[in-house]
Amino acid sequence: MHKLALNVSTGFALALAAACSTGTVEQPPRQAPTITRIYAVDPPANSPFFSFNTGVTFGEVLIYSSNASDNISATPPPSFTQFRVEFDQPVDATKLLKSKQADTLDAASLPSPLVFSYCAPVDLANPGVEVVDIDTPTHKVVSSTCYDPATQIGLAPHVSIIPGAGSVSANATPSPFTCNSFAEEDSQNYFSKHKYGLKFNPAAIASSGDATKTLSLPSTWTGNTFPFTTAGFEIMAVGTQNSVTGYFDWVSKPYAGFEHDLPAISPGAEVDCDPAATISRTGCRIFSDGSPFLIVTTQPVADATGVTLTRSGGASAPADYTVDTSFDSALAVGRIITITPAVTFEPGQTYTVTVDPTMVTAAPANGETNVTTLEKPTGTTQYSFTAGPGPLGPAAGSNVIFSSTPASGAVKVAHTLSRIRFLFQLPVEPASVSTATFSVTRSDGKTIAGTAAVDTAHNNQRVTWTPTTTPTLFGAVYTVNVSGVKVGPNVPGAGLTFSPFSMTFTTQQFTTNGIFSGTTKVDGKRNMPLESLLNGDWNIQFLDKADPTTVSTSTVQLASAGAAPAFTITDSGDHQKYNLKLTDATTPIKFGTQYLVTSTTGIKEATAANGGASESTGQALHAEGCSAADCPDPRGFFTKAFSASLSAPATTPPTAGNVTITFNYPIDPTTFTGNSANKLALVPGTFDITLGFQPTGSGTIAMNCALQAGNTTVKCTPATAPAANTYYRAVLTLSGVKVATPFSSKGVSVPLDQTTGTFNGTLTQTYITDCP
Repeated sequence: MHKLALNVSTGFALALAAACSTGTVEQPPRQAPTITRIYAVDPPANSPFFSFNTGVTFGEVLIYSSNASDNISATPPPSFTQFRVEFDQPVDATKLLKSKQADTLDAASLPSPLVFSYCAPVDLANPGVEVVDIDTPTHKVVSSTCYDPATQIGLAPHVSIIPGAGSVSANATPSPFTCNSFAEEDSQNYFSKHKYGLKFNPAAIASSGDATKTLSLPSTWTGNTFPFTTAGFEIMAVGTQNSVTGYFDWVSKPYAGFEHDLPAISPGAEVDCDPAATISRTGCRIFSDGSPFLIVTTQPVADATGVTLTRSGGASAPADYTVDTSFDSALAVGRIITITPAVTFEPGQTYTVTVDPTMVTAAPANGETNVTTLEKPTGTTQYSFTAGPGPLGPAAGSNVIFSSTPASGAVKVAHTLSRIRFLFQLPVEPASVSTATFSVTRSDGKTIAGTAAVDTAHNNQRVTWTPTTTPTLFGAVYTVNVSGVKVGPNVPGAGLTFSPFSMTFTTQQFTTNGIFSGTTKVDGKRNMPLESLLNGDWNIQFLDKADPTTVSTSTVQLASAGAAPAFTITDSGDHQKYNLKLTDATTPIKFGTQYLVTSTTGIKEATAANGGASESTGQALHAEGCSAADCPDPRGFFTKAFSASLSAPATTPPTAGNVTITFNYPIDPTTFTGNSANKLALVPGTFDITLGFQPTGSGTIAMNCALQAGNTTVKCTPATAPAANTYYRAVLTLSGVKVATPFSSKGVSVPLDQTTGTFNGTLTQTYITDCP
């Protein structure tokens, strides 16, 4: 089995220290480095990380090994555009890669400002390793090289070869290494059934302990090149993923190099594993918890109608399963066909998956016409598997209810109980489901009448109980019992009675739903706009309609800083939302100040005439989770802090270095005086993955800043143009900038407190300017 996991490296070092000798102990002579393994790697779609930094094991195919007993596959899928070359020892990265700041790799095309270093070859014309197009020698593939000497778990010292700067199927520009490096790109592919190679420059790859020992290549290669041919449309592996551990259990693996250390295990050798216990390493049957069966292919799949599922032994096909390519598209981008049961596979049932290659078509990423239907296997092929136990484990047996909605023990369930659903581990015999098989009682002693029926669209594994009259009681405990339901035909255990099932759940209390500014919930947060307190744009909402005669300033209480500000409360008209408004329009409102709104138990559920829940009319408000006799519901919030933010600097001339400061409220223009009272500058430096930004100590560029109309933004431009391909940190220190007061909102003049509304602080943004 193999774990789908991300092993994230903490960074890159330029070289490992050479081994030291001590005393008179003679050290063995250093040997020339050799290549032990080469992997083709599929970068995760839309990932901001590179394969060399993640160690993603799911998307790897071993295409070369110096160990003859290793499992390899010589034809990697076209989407496996990156490569990892592992050595038998650390190599000298100073001969392989540049190390100056100007040679860093800027991931500017990614959604976050991630920068990767040490990926530019020393010799751009003859790098240590690069991808070459053997079938089309005039096609140059851009290749950046990254070295990691770390020996983290599962990874030897290695280089990663990463294509970028445009689709790998397009010709590179005359100077492919823009600024000596480039951003990695996903969702690109090599041509299918096309010969490429990894070309090495042995002189650039030397032992870290002895620079005279340079790379030794296998004599079986074509000169200094390891050739390989990309795949057409083939099945790589067939099996399942353990939903508890993330491990994969393959029952067939035509691509031996895919997850090369994980052999396929025949279905007959797999065992029932308990989700709650240690997982067997000999292979687990698929858990009957809704997990899908997987077919991994070398190309994205356009049509999988040639894949069907039947029960083995001549039994009828299971109902309502689906076949699609929806499984974790971030990892395989449509290359995994999933067979998903309507509810679960049936424990103990053996299934047959039939693949008709003439009815499974590809959607090659490059729009190629030489790849259409499935090429391997060449004829109709069948794969068998036996479903294992469900989520409750093998000890519970198969004839059980394993899930319900509401869940057993659930709290805060909606007080309007419209239905209860049950998921059975095996299909249900519809004739065994009746009113008598379900019992629903309530904590007030009432028995809730209802009917039950099998949902036939879910392989007869889902049963829904529906009340004759919808209960609406807040804070009620329901007890549910199910008995006498039988297992349906065509499955193991047919005709047996399901084990009795019992559960309880509790409906929500009638209480406060939240404090809002307009439609934005603010209780428990620090985002209440100050103007909302005076312009009437804030409100309290209850979980259901409250009797308006019981909602007033005596049953809703307001406190702040030890005082009780005067306010009004009015019904919005729907009896569920009540508008609040402070009445003191002269005292300045403070930023970052806490308010507490408490709803008391004097508030009652509305009458039926006002839309209240029929069974809860007149019920007192009760805070959730409170067991006392009197349970008021306090909700706190803070007004917004007075703040400023800095935009990401422009990177392209002529606006390179331009930034904008934005305040969340208009400022008093007399309190912003540009550089005379503030420090506004661009500081040049270098950037390293481990050390971060490091200022160079000279070359600081002053910024000219001007307040814009409206008094909420300040635009800043550098006094002199920043250098190209250089790291800068915009550093803007502001002092004594005050909010303007009063502030007008919805026709209301809102006095703002300038003591809490003063900004003192430093704003920074680190960036790299564009290449020349």
